[in-house]
Amino acid sequence: MSTGPYFVFARNRELNQVIVTNQDGSGRKVVNLPTGLTVNQWFYRDFSPKGNGLVVFRRDFTATPPEMELYILQLPGAGLTKVADLLAPDYPAGLVEVARRWPTELPGLFSPSEDWISRAEYDVLDSLLSPSWSTDGRFLAFASQAAGLSLDVYVYDTELGTTRRLTDDIQNVDDLEWTPDNEWLMLRNAIVGDQYNGATLHRLDPTGTIVSQSASWERGFLWHGLRWLSKREYLIGDIFDGGVGNLRLLNVSTGVATEIWPAFYVAYTVDVQGRRFFVSAGNDASGIYSDTTPGLYVVPIGGGATQLSRRVYWDLQYVNGSTGALIAGSERGVYQIDMNGNERLVSALREPSIVLAPNAQRYAAYNSDGVEILDADGRVESALEARGVQGVTWTPDSKGLMIVGSSEIVYYSVSDRNLTVINRCETTDCGFTIGQVGWSP
Repeated sequence: MSTGPYFVFARNRELNQVIVTNQDGSGRKVVNLPTGLTVNQWFYRDFSPKGNGLVVFRRDFTATPPEMELYILQLPGAGLTKVADLLAPDYPAGLVEVARRWPTELPGLFSPSEDWISRAEYDVLDSLLSPSWSTDGRFLAFASQAAGLSLDVYVYDTELGTTRRLTDDIQNVDDLEWTPDNEWLMLRNAIVGDQYNGATLHRLDPTGTIVSQSASWERGFLWHGLRWLSKREYLIGDIFDGGVGNLRLLNVSTGVATEIWPAFYVAYTVDVQGRRFFVSAGNDASGIYSDTTPGLYVVPIGGGATQLSRRVYWDLQYVNGSTGALIAGSERGVYQIDMNGNERLVSALREPSIVLAPNAQRYAAYNSDGVEILDADGRVESALEARGVQGVTWTPDSKGLMIVGSSEIVYYSVSDRNLTVINRCETTDCGFTIGQVGWSP
């Protein structure tokens, strides 16, 4: 096999086995994990940015006490390194104790009228399955309950084989993400057991001493991180019963959040160089932003939204160029939109999802019945008939793409327009979901 990047996937019913291929699907290697080890069902975040490691877990909840362990599988399958035990020997006794303390010690987050003890394990196991790689692939941040009551944050150094503990408090660790330069580690704490209570954001120094209470940087109603615009600018939004809204840009150095789009939105994309957002705003099913006029808007950072179109799109991609253009998906097909709001239908593929190639020279539009490959000017190069398409992912070199169906994965070569079956299931219960495929960088 090559030295990477690798295409890696697992079957629904065989998460104790991963299959590794080269970018074009060649060099197939089946890696059977040791007994008890499995990959995450959604493992696209578990790849090391160096391309040589994949996070795997050992779980045995029938044991007394239950066991959960974190490992790194060396790609393309050469070795296995244990990182940590994730549960305390007396699990879940510690969680019961900390749930009793929440209303007294954190009254602003935990109402005394709620039964937190019965909810203590609600989100804990999911959080344990959500480690985060530093962007250089050296460090792996993860949550563990092995040495505390609730979950705490740890960082594993893959070069030295050492682990550093970062927090020792009673809050819940929900999600971890590194800043692009790895100077800070962002910690999201959701309120255990109630998905409508909200979350807090904290900033940790991965090289610092253990903190018992990290400063809160942001608090919102079920907010979640969307993407980094720069090494200090973090785009976040809120989730409501009817959709997503309240886009804001958080400076993680100062803690100051700049409002981008206060209302409900269906889709967004960013022109990073031009410092502007494009937002498709639809009807708000929750009623929170019922006064929003549906349509497509351009929003410069700092405010001043301008409506480009009254059409609502549910997928947006920005393509850079001399003037820039938007690629947008709607129920009628794929549109290409210039910066004056002029729309041109370039594909009649209905209700499509859109995926840009890494080099931005092409993009793929797909729905459950087919895939079309278009160039940057919106000309259709290939139209592929397919059934049961669940996702499409470009190869890192932009020379082809993997088409993931419910029962097979197919590689498409852009240069010779050939289709090659990479894997096919012979039964109906061994297929894939898009979360079970991914690229090692």
